[in-house]
Amino acid sequence: MYNSSASLFKLRPYARFAARILGYELVGEGNSWSHAKEYKLFKRRLPSGFSNSKSDPYFTPFSVPITSITSRVCFSYSEDGWHPFVQTLREYEENPVLRYEESTLARVYGKYTPQNVQEVLLDQVRTPLPPFCSWPPSYELVSWVWTLNKYSVQHRLKQLQQNTKHNGWILFGPHAVEYGRKEFNRLIAVYESIKRTGYIPKVSSTDPINGYILKDEDRIRFVLLQGNHRVSALKVLGYSNVDVLIRPGHPAVIDKSNLQRWTEGSGGIYTSTLTEHLFDTLFTELGLQKARRLDLM
Repeated sequence: MYNSSASLFKLRPYARFAARILGYELVGEGNSWSHAKEYKLFKRRLPSGFSNSKSDPYFTPFSVPITSITSRVCFSYSEDGWHPFVQTLREYEENPVLRYEESTLARVYGKYTPQNVQEVLLDQVRTPLPPFCSWPPSYELVSWVWTLNKYSVQHRLKQLQQNTKHNGWILFGPHAVEYGRKEFNRLIAVYESIKRTGYIPKVSSTDPINGYILKDEDRIRFVLLQGNHRVSALKVLGYSNVDVLIRPGHPAVIDKSNLQRWTEGSGGIYTSTLTEHLFDTLFTELGLQKARRLDLM
């Protein structure tokens, strides 16, 4: 008996490879042919202005200013920004015997406990914004917000139904004290390692610093998906740039002039209002306003 789901599942790696050969990244999830229309192609190129803009940014590292980086939950590394990891490391520099319970990180894990994705990404918006207001604050939903389609959302929500407890992530709570201490010690260890031996800007094949780019005309911001501890330590230690990659399976660039690609009218799952709020918040929020709103300082 012909199994269409299995057929697409087997063909998907070849389709992704063919897209790469042609200079595109195939973004999407789904195993049946009915899900095929939810896949989208994005160019595997950096915007002009990068020294290696003609190279493949999924494999060839490129340098970005640390001050241009923000986290996926809008805590940034800009000069006027605020980030709980950075703040905790600065407290540690001032007090080398700092305990986790006395740190900014502990305050964040205790006070920043979002109940849905909207409270993670768009806490400043008071009116409910579907579907964010109904999604649980899952790491996977927050991390892949620009790649989600109907299939992937249904799949993730089904998995999350098996775990009704709202667990936090490394940049928000709630967390048990034991987890907080472990994360605090990990952050300090990364900082001390780089301080002692320096940072070798070799991109790891198993744990690369990666993310994606937001573009608004000629302005750029890099949204960090992996490497939060390292970038935070580099920021505090005075480094100005870091080598990064684009996350595989993610669009290289989210361009404000082309946000309609993520709206319901173009096969997406968001309203135009939500996509505009999401882009503008990730691009302009420095973290300081958010920390004040949530009483994290």
